[in-house]
Amino acid sequence: MRAIKGLFSLIAIAGFLAIPAQGQMVGTYFGPQVSSLGVGASAQVKLLQFSVSGEFGLIPIKRVNLSSDGIEYGIQTDLGGGLVLVNFHPGVLGLTLGGGVLIGGYNAYGDANNLVDLVEIGDGEYNASDIGSLEGNFDFGGPAAAFMIGRRSGGLNIGVGVALTGTPKINLTATGPITADAQFMTDLNNEIQSAQAELNNIPVMPLLRIGWQFGFGI
Repeated sequence: MRAIKGLFSLIAIAGFLAIPAQGQMVGTYFGPQVSSLGVGASAQVKLLQFSVSGEFGLIPIKRVNLSSDGIEYGIQTDLGGGLVLVNFHPGVLGLTLGGGVLIGGYNAYGDANNLVDLVEIGDGEYNASDIGSLEGNFDFGGPAAAFMIGRRSGGLNIGVGVALTGTPKINLTATGPITADAQFMTDLNNEIQSAQAELNNIPVMPLLRIGWQFGFGI
């Protein structure tokens, strides 16, 4: 008996959540949200079973200090971006299927200017004065095709999906005269390839959003 009551309760909740999405066939919606792109907002224009939505998010971290293999890096970050989607509303419990484009993502630039003594690069050790400074880039984002499934209209705004960004890309360079040394460049490239190999297990960017949309419609 309790199981039956629980089932009816779930059906009632699902039906309640679906009312705004099904009742308003034409409308404009907007509201705050938190997503894998950061803290931001979303907006949507709906016409019958289709809608166009836009959203953005920012992660307010601009600089961090990290240590890797005994080297201190100052990292400048550009974290956040936006999504523009065309959505289909099939009319089932507020379900929304969307496809569009991701702009932005997770990007960072780092440098190590205070190298001292011997620095290990790949399988070798090199004088800091010969290396100069180390500079690196990390790029993971769009523009890229994106797809999401969830619920979107008035009320609860929630969804999951992926962006077809490919694997994150990294690069590392030195500024000193040792860049003319073939062995150093081999060790540096080995260092890059080792780090890149760990990132190759991430073929797409996961997407997640949750928020609340206010609006009006008919």
